[in-house]
Amino acid sequence: MEEEIADEAEGTVHRRRSFGCAEWGGFWSNKKQTAATKSPTDTTTKMLTIPDGDVQEVRVKKLTGEVLDLRRDTGKWRIAEPQPLGADQDAVGSMVSSLTSLNADKVIEEKATDLKPYGLDIPTLDVVVTKKDGKTAEVLVGDDVPTGSGAYAKLADDPRVFTIGTFVKTGLDKKPDDLRDKRLLTFDSDKLTRVELQAKGQTIEFGKNSSNEWQILKPQPMRADGSQVDGLVSKLKDAKMDLANPTRRPRRSCLGSQSRHRHRFRFQRYPDFRGA
Repeated sequence: MEEEIADEAEGTVHRRRSFGCAEWGGFWSNKKQTAATKSPTDTTTKMLTIPDGDVQEVRVKKLTGEVLDLRRDTGKWRIAEPQPLGADQDAVGSMVSSLTSLNADKVIEEKATDLKPYGLDIPTLDVVVTKKDGKTAEVLVGDDVPTGSGAYAKLADDPRVFTIGTFVKTGLDKKPDDLRDKRLLTFDSDKLTRVELQAKGQTIEFGKNSSNEWQILKPQPMRADGSQVDGLVSKLKDAKMDLANPTRRPRRSCLGSQSRHRHRFRFQRYPDFRGA
């Protein structure tokens, strides 16, 4: 009986060892197949990583010679070139974010010695990012790839040539009108205390009383529909320039009128009226 048990045990050990060898052999076989089919260039590569808060200036030079210079002062972006303009903070912020966390689709060449085939010898876009510490990073964007699904790009101090998505190139290729502040009026509606409207030779003036409620002051004092006045203020605050049609007359539909009469608005942002 002991012999039989020993044989069984030995047989069991033998079978376990045979299974282990077969499993090990399969592992090496699968590993070789995986290595043979893996492509080293099909993984996303991080081209640039800079905290958004560290960026002080973004300068974009185009092949046409146009320059767009964005600068941040006291936490607010502004357009410095081609002419000083207020900037749409959300639009500029979106552009800067896509640039400071820039991903490449593929690595095309590890050590490129000739940039001309990629259009990077004279780039379509030359983007220089300046950080708080004065250090810079330069991104070059060249020709579109043959399939039209992206463009060639590289860092000025990196020998590698990458491809980036079309949406990335489009996000960097902006015009001043794309990024400027298009609001007709800029004010804090919470601090607004008086609104004067002049139209068709008449003047209507609204003011807030001590209870922070809108009242009509002119042409004669009376109660006002607060929701209507707030609606007017909201439309004035949201009114934007139509830059798509520069020769077209300004639209007044946002102000509730499309007549040819001139509309004049005057705002006061401090508490000069607190009547009953």
